[in-house]
Amino acid sequence: MRLYVNGKQTDPLSLPDVRDYLDKKPLSVMTSGTTGNPKTVEHPHELLKQVVKSNIETFGHHKDSKLFSILNAKGIGYQTMMVYVAIETGCDLYIEDFDFRTYVDRLNTVKPTFMVIAPNIWRALHKRSKWQELDLSSMETCVMGGDFTPSGALDELRSHGARKVVNAYGSTEVPPCVMVSEEENVYSIDAACTNCMIAISDRNTLLCKWSAQEEWWDSEDLVEGELNVFTLKGRERNMFKQDIVRIYPEDIEKIATDNGAEISLCRQQGNYAILYFVGSMNTEAVNALLHYVPRFRMKEVIEIKVDNNLRKIIRNQELE
Repeated sequence: MRLYVNGKQTDPLSLPDVRDYLDKKPLSVMTSGTTGNPKTVEHPHELLKQVVKSNIETFGHHKDSKLFSILNAKGIGYQTMMVYVAIETGCDLYIEDFDFRTYVDRLNTVKPTFMVIAPNIWRALHKRSKWQELDLSSMETCVMGGDFTPSGALDELRSHGARKVVNAYGSTEVPPCVMVSEEENVYSIDAACTNCMIAISDRNTLLCKWSAQEEWWDSEDLVEGELNVFTLKGRERNMFKQDIVRIYPEDIEKIATDNGAEISLCRQQGNYAILYFVGSMNTEAVNALLHYVPRFRMKEVIEIKVDNNLRKIIRNQELE
């Protein structure tokens, strides 16, 4: 494999994940806590090999592929969809720190054949004028993953020239990709990747496992439909709650941008809601996080000024 970190060619063995995979060590990953208390999950090398082989087959990776990653190194998709694939195919891997000001230019320069984009990144960037310069004509497959796909997102990415655009599903417990689909959040049993099995529980939640895993994992993602065609509706505990309506992180982002923030990204991690935004602390943008989730008791609010523009508001929350 050939490794480039922020545009500079780097020795692949400088990455601990590369060394560990070559040494056939198990992978230990911390869960996010969305289906319970955060915990450490350990995956044996046998399972990792199965997942990576499936990903190579599913996305058609080869030695001339260019993988572009801004994925969090602590998230399992970074290993199973990027680093390990590059090792097995010998292809190019570009690892970049995310910067909304240079993201489009870097994609246009690198011209990758494969990338994963998170819904919150797309929501934050696709309405900016710079986004219209995005050229994905080199892209063999563009994957939207990490959360539920916003309406219109797949078609919008296709409009930039990507040959194939899909949403993908997976988790820390059952590494991605478990299944892929070219329809927004709509899957079927045929969408399950090679050697991965899916089922629907009596509670209408999605169950899944790799054949190398002994136990089924209950995702707690609600399913509407049957195995031949079903829609994933999300986890109730993943949603911000009000008395009558549910508020998703993307709703918080919209409230922030509607009230003066130039750009906003909202993420929920365990007991924390984090709002990243560009704009003044004196705007109403911060109200999106601090005042629009009334059934949560605010324990602590931290402002971190990341640079001259980007700010991060962290709200530690717990249910009343």
